[in-house]
Amino acid sequence: MRTTATANGMALDRPAGFWRRIFAGVFDVVFLMTAALVLLLESSLAVRVAAYFGWGSLDSPESGAVLWFVQGLVWYGTATILLPVFYYTLTEGACGQTLGKALFGIVVVADDGRPVGYGRAFARLLTLPYALLPAGLGLWWAALPPAKRAWHDYISATRVIAASNSTVLQTAADQEEAVTTPS
Repeated sequence: MRTTATANGMALDRPAGFWRRIFAGVFDVVFLMTAALVLLLESSLAVRVAAYFGWGSLDSPESGAVLWFVQGLVWYGTATILLPVFYYTLTEGACGQTLGKALFGIVVVADDGRPVGYGRAFARLLTLPYALLPAGLGLWWAALPPAKRAWHDYISATRVIAASNSTVLQTAADQEEAVTTPS
């Protein structure tokens, strides 16, 4: 593997460990689920406020059911499609890290070490189902040394590397990686 460095001094030959990537991903999913729950509570409150002030015509049970059904569809589409697309595309495109990746000290870069940008971050998100569909085999591929890249990393020409600064969680993840992965 080549030992080149990115523009900000991070070595491309230091791929992020499998467990660190998993923990960062779990953190991001929990964060998105929390945001979706808050969105659901806010939209439910908005429907109730609208009904209270008479802004919506809820004089029959059918109109109430239709209103709740439409509200559920809007929430589901926003929580499962729009929120993750904006979150991953904007955070990885702007600084190469989601909140989970920043917490665990990893960063997404292009294959040549440059920042990914918004287009490649979006493409990386679109290729994630290819890694998830065959029972997550494409994600488990990131555990294999020396490249430690998942299928969506290969398809979108990105790599996930260890950031140059170290945190307590990053050190703990490194120790876990050393115990579970043979050198």
